[in-house]
Amino acid sequence: MIYRRNKQKLVDSWTESRFGNERIHLDHLFFKGRKVLLIYDSYGGVTEAFFYCYKHGEIFLCVADNATSFNSKEFYLALEDRNIYMAHSIAYRPWSNGSAAR
Repeated sequence: MIYRRNKQKLVDSWTESRFGNERIHLDHLFFKGRKVLLIYDSYGGVTEAFFYCYKHGEIFLCVADNATSFNSKEFYLALEDRNIYMAHSIAYRPWSNGSAAR
C-alpha cells in the first residue's frame, strides 16, 4: 500500500494471513440506532462483534479506518496493553480496509 497524501493513492492487497487472528479488520456500523463494532478475521473469514478475544484467542494486528474512535489514546493504550499492533487503512478509501468495510 502507498500512503502519500499528495500523490495518487494506490490500493494493494493485504498479504494472506497464515493463522487465525494474525490480522483482524475493524469497522463500525449502525444497527437499530446503536453503534456496533464489527470485527473480521482475515484468515478464517469470521465476522463478529463483542467478546471476540475471549472466543478466538489473541490478536496480533488490527487494521481499521481513520475514524476518531480508532485513533483515541484509550484505544491505543488498550491495544498496547495487549501487545497488539495497529495499522490504518488509507483515508477516504474504505475498500483499503479489506473485508470489514464491505
